[in-house]
Amino acid sequence: MDKEKYTVRGENGEFLALLRRGGIEYVTSTGISYYIDSEMVSSDECDFVIYSSYIKLYQDYKKEKSLDNIEYFEKFDDKTGIGKGYIRYKKRFDSHISRKEKDYILKRVKQMCTKAGIKICIV
Repeated sequence: MDKEKYTVRGENGEFLALLRRGGIEYVTSTGISYYIDSEMVSSDECDFVIYSSYIKLYQDYKKEKSLDNIEYFEKFDDKTGIGKGYIRYKKRFDSHISRKEKDYILKRVKQMCTKAGIKICIV
């Protein structure tokens, strides 16, 4: 994916990169990179839904999603005779971002999206 095609740039060097199937990378003017969980939606009210509780440092997001951190297991149901496969993370990586910092990030993301004509709903 060409990241530049899906990037919103701010006036002070910060930017947003709208990621493939969902998620936004927000980079501050000082170069700190965050991952914000989101989904694209098709409605008159918004283009993206942003999950305000899931904001973490981008490096922690990448560690959590790495193939080394994902395990596959199967569970067999004796009653139905059906086996199902599941994936789960071996370890969760929490960035411990303060509420104040999250609020600031969400405020900047909202301002940048509004300026770019992208409608967002924050939940």
